[in-house]
Amino acid sequence: MLKNILHTFAKCIKMPYLCNRYPENNLFTLNKANTKRERVAVKPLSSFVLSEPVLEVCCGDMESVRGAVEGGAQRIELCEALELDGLTPGEEMMREAIGTGIPVQVLIRPREGAFVYSEEEVARMRRDIQLARRLGAHGVVIGALRADGTIDREAIRILVNEAEGLSITFHRAFDVCTRPLESLEDIIALGCHRLLSSGQQSSAEQGIPLLRELVRQSAGRLIIMPGAGVNADNARRILAQTGAYELHGSLRRNGHSDPELVRAVVRDMQSLFTQQG
Repeated sequence: MLKNILHTFAKCIKMPYLCNRYPENNLFTLNKANTKRERVAVKPLSSFVLSEPVLEVCCGDMESVRGAVEGGAQRIELCEALELDGLTPGEEMMREAIGTGIPVQVLIRPREGAFVYSEEEVARMRRDIQLARRLGAHGVVIGALRADGTIDREAIRILVNEAEGLSITFHRAFDVCTRPLESLEDIIALGCHRLLSSGQQSSAEQGIPLLRELVRQSAGRLIIMPGAGVNADNARRILAQTGAYELHGSLRRNGHSDPELVRAVVRDMQSLFTQQG
């Protein structure tokens, strides 16, 4: 998602392998000076973690949803207008996708383009979160930046509060943010459960160095989910070299998520973690 507006970062970080299995733990919040972390009560991250590797398939239509379900994906991100890098889906599409029974993360993105949002747009996103909740969504996918490329903490705080009790993913707006390691701490402090990222590169495979550092720094406080260009040829390498436990991809053939492509990645992920014991 959002490949057309990514910046390219060349960040070569070498860190030991760390398996990101996400034990239950406390999240943190930052004071206004960002110099002190205080423990706060939030919904445990373990509430949204499965006991197996997770493939989330990005679906822009119902044919893709059905392909993801048939292929054995554990979760989908639901959106529409993938040619615009994904927008919030309509009510009927949400209802139909949620009705399949697979956990659905609904993308909350009101328009294409940059991730700097007005008060009116934030209010619209709140209403979309309310709708997703009413329809039974498993979670939502959000993101917002300031004009200087930092995380818009006020907007995200509003959206996280609206999504209380749902699984909350911060989307690939992160991949165009400034100071990614500092931004990671903001995202954790604000109460997000998961970060979707390509490691600020055009593909997750190219972004392995930063993704590995994000996994190391998050230390189980948040799920790092690599995404962009994930396929059966690179899924094992991305997991093994980053320590991530979840992957995100569209896995499309002829314009739709294909069950055979989904099945191949699921099989590779499960095989890797079986070998690791």
